[in-house]
Amino acid sequence: MVPYLDMCNTIPECTECLAFNIDQRCGIVQADRAYAPGEQVFISYGEKSSGEMLIVYGFVPSAETPNVHETVEITLRLQEGDPLYAPKAA
Repeated sequence: MVPYLDMCNTIPECTECLAFNIDQRCGIVQADRAYAPGEQVFISYGEKSSGEMLIVYGFVPSAETPNVHETVEITLRLQEGDPLYAPKAA
C-alpha cells in the first residue's frame, strides 16, 4: 500500500505510472505530463474493466468518465437441433 495514493482520481487519458523501488523501499509515481502548482494530479489504475476495478479497488468509473477498457464476457452455445449446427461448430 502507498499512503495517500488512493486519494488521487483517475481519468482514462492518464498514463501515470506507479512503480516500487526495492533498493529505497518506496513507491514512485511518475507524472505523465507537467502539472501546474495546485493542479489536481491523476493516476492510472491500468487497463482494467469496470468489474476488475470494483473487485480490486472498490469503485467503478463514473458515467462522466467512461471506462475505455470496458469488457463484457458473453458465453454462447449452439443448439444441437439447429440445422446448421455442424458448420457452426466447425
